[in-house]
Amino acid sequence: FSFLLSVIITISYKKFDKYVGIKYTIGIDVLYRHIELENIIMSEVNEIVLVNDIEIDEEIYDITEIIKEETHKNIIRMEMNTIEFPLFTKNKKIKENVGMKYIFNMENDQYLEIKPVINEKIPSEFDERLYIGMLNILREQGYNRKIYFNYKKLMDKSKIAYNGRSLSLVKRALERLGTTSFIFNNCFYSNPQMGLIKNKVVTKILSYRELNFERAIKADEGLKIFFTNGKIKEIIEVTFDDVFFDNIISKGYLYFNADDLQNLDYDISR
Repeated sequence: FSFLLSVIITISYKKFDKYVGIKYTIGIDVLYRHIELENIIMSEVNEIVLVNDIEIDEEIYDITEIIKEETHKNIIRMEMNTIEFPLFTKNKKIKENVGMKYIFNMENDQYLEIKPVINEKIPSEFDERLYIGMLNILREQGYNRKIYFNYKKLMDKSKIAYNGRSLSLVKRALERLGTTSFIFNNCFYSNPQMGLIKNKVVTKILSYRELNFERAIKADEGLKIFFTNGKIKEIIEVTFDDVFFDNIISKGYLYFNADDLQNLDYDISR
């Protein structure tokens, strides 16, 4: 028979053959086990205490309503590692050719390292705005790994005024996002793998390329719809990296309202 156990147990040997439902929280491993008695092998059991009189309170969250809102509101999926870790520095005085390493345990074997390319900075709060804007476009385009847009659309989604100076900043920020290396050692959360990846994950958030009309339709005839406005001479193709994208499409994310995030004045609040 199967039931939920609350067990206080002292044993010298035990083996669990079956786990049902494993949930991890970044930084703290939380394991929920629904255990069937026939799948537990134990020897030299000293004490088992069964707690029967437990009162259960229920809270109902209708997630289907949130999913429906994705289709007509700016509800985006924020990937778990981008929420949990400081991928975008809040240090406005950060210099070029300076990386960051965040160590999460005393053994120094659980850490995040961020490395810029030569003569560049690591991603900042400004870059985060672009990333949120691209997640908004990702939602609009049906969660395909590749998304397409022009700079004006990206800046509108990122709540950045469109002018010559800001366009230059956006192009440089996009280059940072496409070239900065993120090294997760024993700390990257992967929902498809149901927990932390216990080795080194070296990745970039995304890659990108600019496409003029000829290159775009050569890659995909359907991309001509992005050039209906005669003023548009090029579009950007962004490809999200596998490990981040896999979380976005497999429940390794939390829901946020993109407008709320972009309208926050303070970095720390965001």
